[in-house]
Amino acid sequence: MSSFRKIPKPVVVLIALYGLEGFAANLAHPVTPSLLKNLAMPAYVFGLAFAVMQFSNFLMSPFWGNLCNYFQARKVLFVGCIGYAVGQAIFGLAQTQALILLGRIVSGAFVSATAIAAVVSLINLTTPEERKTSLPILLTSFVVMGTFGQFVGGVLGDFGIAIPFIIQVAILVFCAFAFLLTGKEFTVKERDKDKSILKQSNPIQSFIEVKNYLTPLFMMQFITVFLLSFASTSISQTFGYYIVDVLHLGSSVNGMARGVVGVISIILNTTLTCIGQCHV
Repeated sequence: MSSFRKIPKPVVVLIALYGLEGFAANLAHPVTPSLLKNLAMPAYVFGLAFAVMQFSNFLMSPFWGNLCNYFQARKVLFVGCIGYAVGQAIFGLAQTQALILLGRIVSGAFVSATAIAAVVSLINLTTPEERKTSLPILLTSFVVMGTFGQFVGGVLGDFGIAIPFIIQVAILVFCAFAFLLTGKEFTVKERDKDKSILKQSNPIQSFIEVKNYLTPLFMMQFITVFLLSFASTSISQTFGYYIVDVLHLGSSVNGMARGVVGVISIILNTTLTCIGQCHV
């Protein structure tokens, strides 16, 4: 308990808001299969929508990281939450495949801003010693609240698919202004007029720059993580669609299944981490 008391109050506020954002971010996941099915979309649209969201997330992550060097992280958090809310509003209101994909692209592009800026804010608010405790708590708060959000979103979806989207957008807008008003000001770099932030944010260039560090051991670990992530994502995404499309069950079942799996994952990760630390 003593380590928790050492966390500065601004960090506690950051953790609480980031957890709330995690709750909101996961509200719509359980109802997505039902939404697409009601729109009579082909099955591939479900996978395609997720893919374009993740791809835009990947493309924009270096940009937001560089932006945090020159602008206040609280402002990046504000923009990220507002942009994410807009993307989810587009997605929730979409009636065509093009608008569905547009909504997913916008959401993926802006949700990466909040993830990066939240960590940057925490780093600026803490000492290296405080960071050892607060950083895992920050990341865990998003996961734990996200699990709860999936459960609540699934249950609400049985009363109306639009309800989780409405609540999600409202909470994201609230988080945006809360981040902006409660965030602290920090010293940022002066912008180099000769260098464009976009040019510095090429994700492909990042891979090229680390080629000297790609040892056989690192490559093996990279491939292992890639395969695990590929398998995990395939199962988790397909399972939700299977529940709705094949078993014809409601979004509440999807939300409860996601919630139970999330809780088990959190318990196992925490337990195994503690066991590993005890034997180090």
